[in-house]
Amino acid sequence: MNFLYPTFLWGLTALAIPVIIHLFNFRRPKKVFFSNVRFLEAVNKKSSSKIRLKHLLALAARLLAILFLVLAFAQPYLPEKSAGLKTQMVYFYLDNSQSMSAPVLGNTTAFDEAYNLINAIVDLYPRETQYKLITNDFSASGNSPVTSDEIKEFSTELTYSDKSRTISEVISRMEVDQFVIDRSDVFLISDYQKSTSGEVRQTLVLDSVNSYNLLPIGTAAVPNLYVDTLFLEKPFLFNSEDNRLIVRILNGGDEDAFDALVKLFIEDNQFATTTVDIVKGGSVELSFDLTGDFSPVNKCSISIEDYPVVFDNEYYFVLKLANRVNIVEVGDDEATSLGAVFANDQLFRYRYYDVGNVDYSSAVEAQLVIFNGLDQFNSALQPFTQSLFRSGTSVLIVPSERIDSISYSTTLQMPFGMKRAPVRVSLAPVNSDNPFFENIFDDISGRYETPTATAVFDWTNRGSNLISFINGQPFLTRVSKGMGQCYLMSSPLETEFSDFSRHALFVPVMYKIALNSARENNQLSFSINDGLISLELDSLVYETVYQLRGSLGTLVPNQRIVNNKLIMELQTDESAVGFYDVLQNEKKVASIALNHNKSESQISNIRAQELQEMVSDLSNVDVSEIVSSESYTNEIRAAYGGANLWKYALILCLIFLLAEVLILRFL
Repeated sequence: MNFLYPTFLWGLTALAIPVIIHLFNFRRPKKVFFSNVRFLEAVNKKSSSKIRLKHLLALAARLLAILFLVLAFAQPYLPEKSAGLKTQMVYFYLDNSQSMSAPVLGNTTAFDEAYNLINAIVDLYPRETQYKLITNDFSASGNSPVTSDEIKEFSTELTYSDKSRTISEVISRMEVDQFVIDRSDVFLISDYQKSTSGEVRQTLVLDSVNSYNLLPIGTAAVPNLYVDTLFLEKPFLFNSEDNRLIVRILNGGDEDAFDALVKLFIEDNQFATTTVDIVKGGSVELSFDLTGDFSPVNKCSISIEDYPVVFDNEYYFVLKLANRVNIVEVGDDEATSLGAVFANDQLFRYRYYDVGNVDYSSAVEAQLVIFNGLDQFNSALQPFTQSLFRSGTSVLIVPSERIDSISYSTTLQMPFGMKRAPVRVSLAPVNSDNPFFENIFDDISGRYETPTATAVFDWTNRGSNLISFINGQPFLTRVSKGMGQCYLMSSPLETEFSDFSRHALFVPVMYKIALNSARENNQLSFSINDGLISLELDSLVYETVYQLRGSLGTLVPNQRIVNNKLIMELQTDESAVGFYDVLQNEKKVASIALNHNKSESQISNIRAQELQEMVSDLSNVDVSEIVSSESYTNEIRAAYGGANLWKYALILCLIFLLAEVLILRFL
């Protein structure tokens, strides 16, 4: 038997006090006069024997009461049968991700059970043990050892985190020493999500010294609906055109969901509502018609009535009316068919420049530059074209009848050649599976007459052929150049070389090229775990510090401007889900929406039996499914054989005090 506070054993010296009182009775005797003392001697002998026994029993009761009272303060305990619960350092990982809000048996959440478990485990170790507590936030407070009282106080301040961590990341953050003589105990308390835990065994097999305790908290089987994907059917939103919002909802829980209510809100106004049934692991795709007049920027949300896991019931996004696509055409004949195509002022801002009179300072702002009918790229156009590719601008090249192949090859850095005997050939039907033609045609399965064209030059086949001749030669090809895209046509648009400009394909193909060239950021929302957010703004000022203002305050993230884009670096521990306004000198220039990490919504867990099978060959790894913190701590006490005895000592102290009272009263 050992003592937790052996200093209190000095209190045993108090045992001398009742002994001294017993040996020296300080009461003064009183004289009593009797008229007849003949029978007094016999009575006196009988009373003295009884009183002596009574005093000895009372003395023993007092001594034992004091003994066990001192032992109770010294806190005796039986030592463990093995080396457990004697380490100087204990590491805790408490998973405080949003998925820990799932319920366990009863009304308790997995997060609350994890908190109770830490407090219960701390009580098993000696007072001098040091602790480190790591959470998903990876805060600085987890770097330094703390006492048992400090770790209990710190755990009361924990809240849910929007950050997900793998077991590998957690152990790397813990920096558990693998080369110490005395092992450390590591407790990994989590719901062990399949989507976020990572390779558990691969991480633990690297450390064979320290003791690892995997404590999966089993959550109840519940459904959990969340928005997985959200996008516009047409890439740009205009008030004058109908559009649809496509929403894909998944069930990441372990139970089927029935009659779940889904609502669409636009600027806090309910726009549409519907109900869905989704089996566990399944999904459903919804579409909402977007009609009416919208503001330039609209803060929207999808709301799902889904209980009991509610952290991901709101999905935030921003709908923005599209800006006009900036298009510049450079040629030697202003009367071109392209000018008529891009005459829609709501969609495009079209300008034409003669090849000898290009306003380069204005043209550099274009999102699509068309070189139409040029025989060659002169000394000014060559560096200008290459700078367009570096900045991410798209370029469409429509050749002339007779091109300078050397000039083209030098500018585009790819070999070109003239067709020696041009022949008019029909074009092949477009490939409806090509992503370029997505959302262009309602149905192109039927037979239709294709246009014909005469190729005046060809190039080494590279990139993606969007439209080909029936003989397989390219007619319209897309090639990646730097940060931009280069679209190459093998024939001029004049009717003597091609009737493509008069065909039904012409306008939608040109529209698609123009809309794909728009550099406007059409991302409707971001994940809080994305880290980097890229924004296209109308006017960027390099000297300005941009801010994000949300419901919880204003953030100033790390930022830089690259290729006319504002790149902002988010800190997960500082940001929260919801809407944020992008401020430039206190002026609102954009709005963004942040949402939870979608992997957190996949609440299916790795069960204790699966974990046990993963680590069955690792002797220093133990797996225990947590039903309750009390049952687990009882298992630990039973496993290591240790027991606290102070309660029994206190009970015995009270028993002997009661015995003393009874002896003095009735004996």
